[in-house]
Amino acid sequence: MTAEQSQIKHEKQQAFRRFNARILEPGSMIFMLVGILCLCQPWVEFLHQYSVLIMLIGLIGFNVAVHIPPPDGPKVDEDDTGAVSISAAVRGNTHG
Repeated sequence: MTAEQSQIKHEKQQAFRRFNARILEPGSMIFMLVGILCLCQPWVEFLHQYSVLIMLIGLIGFNVAVHIPPPDGPKVDEDDTGAVSISAAVRGNTHG
């Protein structure tokens, strides 16, 4: 696998992780809440009958969504630490 292919794979992975964080995870929470509302409302029997199924689908979706890792943050160059004074590094901190 070349570096370019690896970069494309990484971008696809990050796009799916962003989709998960923005759509799937909140959507499954909303689905569970809708199931609770369907369970508590007394007017439409059809919604009341399928409320537990709606909550179960939301719960399973949420369990899947939270096990997908979050998207990576911006990459930080570890070599770029900013301005560092050699005398301050040798002397150490002034506390304690």
